[in-house]
Parts: sequence; C-alpha cells; structure tokens
Amino acid sequence: MRNGVFTSFTIADGLPSGLITSICEDGLGNLWVGTQHGIAKRNEDCFTVIPNQ
Repeated sequence: MRNGVFTSFTIADGLPSGLITSICEDGLGNLWVGTQHGIAKRNEDCFTVIPNQ
C-alpha cells in the first residue's frame, strides 16, 4: 500500500505465478513474493524472478 492505495500485481507485471504463497518487505523496501513457480523481488518498478530449481 502506497499513499493509502493498494496495488495489485499479476503475471503480466512479472510475477512467475498467480498463486502467491508468501509476501515480505525487507529493510530496503524491496517486496519479496513467494509463488509456486519461484520467488520474485520487486524494487521500485520491476520484478526480478528467482525460479524454482
């Protein structure tokens, strides 16, 4: 939530899957999203995906 507004993210935004299993924000403000197909780290404007092995 930023400025009182929720933002939703989908596969089209760069998530590796639509099934979210966990969400965490680190001390630097990065959003970490766990999915069934890997982990995604979102910084200010894009996702970096770490796929399942």
